[in-house]
Amino acid sequence: MGLDVHLSVFGSPFYTAAGVAHLKTMAALESLNYHGQLVTDAVLREIAAIPSLRWLHAQDMASGDDGFIALSECTTLESLAVRFCHRATDPAIAAIARLPKLKSLNIGGRRLTDAALAPLADAQVLTDFSSPLSRDPAFA
Repeated sequence: MGLDVHLSVFGSPFYTAAGVAHLKTMAALESLNYHGQLVTDAVLREIAAIPSLRWLHAQDMASGDDGFIALSECTTLESLAVRFCHRATDPAIAAIARLPKLKSLNIGGRRLTDAALAPLADAQVLTDFSSPLSRDPAFA
């Protein structure tokens, strides 16, 4: 049985992309809980390079589309809970929909349109989806 490695970087306002870059050397790191406002495009680029990351939680993210496009390179990611992404637009969802192992997605944002959900229809293994802030009554 392997060892699950989880890390919570929630609360300190001093974590930056330079600090996250060190996490790439943690080959066994599978789960990361990161303070949302600290999750910028640069931080998501570093998070995407964590070699065994399967689960990411970062509520109220500061990242926009560029960060999500970078995160789409994290081919090990299975669960993404980012809830309120106020800078993300439809291309962010299109990028995330390409994650080959993504089973669970919780994402929402004021700038996402109804059309943002269309690429998720092609997500091969996605079985759990929720969208806070969606204007669609199905997610109320």
